[in-house]
Amino acid sequence: MRVLLVCSLAACSFDYGFPEPSGGGGGSGGFPNPTAPDAAVVVMIDAPVMPPVDGPCADDDADGVCNAVDDWPCGAKPTQPNATIAWSGNSGATDTSITSVNLDSTGRLAIATTQEIISLRFNYAISDTACAGNCIDQIEIGWTPGNRYGCPFDQVVSKQNGAAGTITTTIRAPNTTGTYDLRVNLGQNTGCFDNGANDWWGMSASQDPAATRTIAKLCVR
Repeated sequence: MRVLLVCSLAACSFDYGFPEPSGGGGGSGGFPNPTAPDAAVVVMIDAPVMPPVDGPCADDDADGVCNAVDDWPCGAKPTQPNATIAWSGNSGATDTSITSVNLDSTGRLAIATTQEIISLRFNYAISDTACAGNCIDQIEIGWTPGNRYGCPFDQVVSKQNGAAGTITTTIRAPNTTGTYDLRVNLGQNTGCFDNGANDWWGMSASQDPAATRTIAKLCVR
């Protein structure tokens, strides 16, 4: 930006750096006569161009991202869980893997309101030779922090061929806002809720599956 500054020489003084004309005032250089009355000089001054300053934006979760463009309104956005979750048990006789997880049709990071019913889809593969015959296994799912939610897989697993397929089900979001892990575990009860079972198989009431068993994360707002 250039600013024009005009002032009268009667009020302003400048050092032109020009040689003083010779002779009786008739110089040939074409420079202005500094002694002429009411002489005016135009001076060009460079001024920085200041960008517009945006006002503060609403940021309800205080993560430094404006609400209007925040795709994870539960604080800092977490890293997606691994695409494949696999683990072994029974001294290597039981292997389980979960892949292609899709929570609420958005992938492995989803957003929901409290108590909302959301979709869940994943592929599974189980190999289990830990039983004398065919084992009955459950794929348990649940929120952490929280409790086991249920068993979208609960059936006999062939000792020779194992079991594999795709689970399509629904799960209810927690009733408190925040960020939750959706974790999985392999149960080996005679049924998901047999004998009053409602906790993770093989764990005490205060235990959850390890963080490495997280298949998706949910922001409850």
